Amino acid sequence: MPIPREFRLPNSSERRNAGGWHQLLTSVDVHAPRGLQFRGQVLSPGAPFDPADLPRPAVVVENGGSVRTGKVLNSRYSYSNLWVLWTFDFEKEEWREVLRAIDNTSGWTLSFAPAAKRLMQPGASEETIELDARPIAEQLAAAITTRLQIVPREVRCYVLAGLAEHVSREIVKVTDSLSIMKVGYGAEATYPVLGESTPIRASKARFRPRASVA
Repeated sequence: MPIPREFRLPNSSERRNAGGWHQLLTSVDVHAPRGLQFRGQVLSPGAPFDPADLPRPAVVVENGGSVRTGKVLNSRYSYSNLWVLWTFDFEKEEWREVLRAIDNTSGWTLSFAPAAKRLMQPGASEETIELDARPIAEQLAAAITTRLQIVPREVRCYVLAGLAEHVSREIVKVTDSLSIMKVGYGAEATYPVLGESTPIRASKARFRPRASVA
């Protein structure tokens, strides 16, 4: 009987005590401030996982910990953070490296964020998405304008306020539709972890993305 293959998250750390972490991405906002473009599940480098538990596509930002970039042995200025962008190839069942950077600032996110978004939305450019969305937005706007024309002015203000609140809720639902929920309540809530974690106490919960909102 063949031995089941063990799958593990990438681990690019060069040293045992280099530190590091992973973020299994659920959304990317390329317009957000540096360092705040990514949302997802926090994981441990090298942790085992089941490919069936991964979202499709599966994109991971890895902080590989500190790597030596200078010649002075015991100087903190001789070390920098390693960043790697990965995607999981479900056909070959292996992780594929997309980008790599060494940076102690948030500058690495300027190239990682657009690349991660392309991986998470293959075949869909910003221009294509905007063109597809524009006629739908115009139709909805025309319908709202037509309906408001027969509503008294004092009522119209309340209608518009209600619509603004509704649109705000819908925006939150859409942008948060694939986010990872913490396990537990209050201060005890933690992110679920795939497999075992070495730097933090492992959780038995597995990754389960919420169903996307239609």
